[in-house]
Amino acid sequence: MIRSVLKAPIRNKRVLVRVDFNVPLQNGHIIDDGRIVAALPTIRAILRKKPKQLILMSHLGRPEGVIDSLRMRPIAKRLETLLDKKVHAAPDCINVDIAANKIVLLENLRFHAGEEANNPQFAKQLAALADIYVNDAFGTSHRKHASVHAITRHLPAYAGLLLLAEQQALAKAAERPKHPYIAIIGGGKADKIKILESLLKRVDTMIVVGVLANIILAARGIRIGTSNVDHHAILLAMKIAQHPKIITPIDVVVAKSIHAQPRTCSIRDINHDERIVDIGPRTAQMIAHHLKSAKTIFWAGPAGLYEQKPYDQGSIAIATEIARSKATSIIGGGDTAAIIHKLKLQNRVTHISTGGGASIEYLKGSKLPGIEALT
Repeated sequence: MIRSVLKAPIRNKRVLVRVDFNVPLQNGHIIDDGRIVAALPTIRAILRKKPKQLILMSHLGRPEGVIDSLRMRPIAKRLETLLDKKVHAAPDCINVDIAANKIVLLENLRFHAGEEANNPQFAKQLAALADIYVNDAFGTSHRKHASVHAITRHLPAYAGLLLLAEQQALAKAAERPKHPYIAIIGGGKADKIKILESLLKRVDTMIVVGVLANIILAARGIRIGTSNVDHHAILLAMKIAQHPKIITPIDVVVAKSIHAQPRTCSIRDINHDERIVDIGPRTAQMIAHHLKSAKTIFWAGPAGLYEQKPYDQGSIAIATEIARSKATSIIGGGDTAAIIHKLKLQNRVTHISTGGGASIEYLKGSKLPGIEALT
């Protein structure tokens, strides 16, 4: 049985909360603070119970070692503004003297290899900072990492309000989705290719865009120029590349570099020195046509390099069409959520999940290690 943070004996205790503050950044500035805002109900609920200390921890990006551009300081400043309370940005996440600070944000967990390795010693060092542990990081709970898994062996563990709300919102789509059920899967993470096969069993149509589409097109033998592909992922994709439920782009926007003049072409006409940067207008129309009949829509991952104009047009077209739909619509992941927030469409979709990979895993019926560890 998962215990809610509302049941935790917090008064005068040091509370360590795993949040998901992995927000999109551009030149050191936060593009979308949706994940920070989503954690506020849990943070405020804990502060109302008068803890001795509130310690927050998160990862940011995919550093291998310490990278200054991925430090947590900008996030601490943004949280300070949102809470209207002082938030101390710690210089590290372990072996730090933070006793004098009421609210603390630890340094990027992934600066230490022990986090992603689910290292028991690293988990023990994190746990030494607190008396109670709360997991409010749904977006990371599909990963067996020290701050969501191994740490629960050392402290009484509770679920945060966001994690519980995510579970409840996604359960309906996971257990009783209305059909036709259409998934749009994109983004830049090649490791999503591994979970498409399981998700295919649950959906009626899977529209694949972004880097994942590049991988599947390459697995079909289509030349994709200098587009970003993972060759190991291409081998994995060969198993599903010809699946009848999978729909891939029919035209794309290509450019020799992200600053070069783009052009639109058929997927069969990509030159060897060009890379795919977005879906084309015919593909956007094709997606709109499919979505018109949908009763459940799940979208995780942008269609192109959405952070840079004009390569955001495909993602904007998808977002606009989903907002028009009367279907149950679930948006998964920070980048996809950022598009919805930027277009101010958050009130026209059913649920915005803070986790892309986590929501895919949940919707395909997998047990999430971070949630299982709380039981």
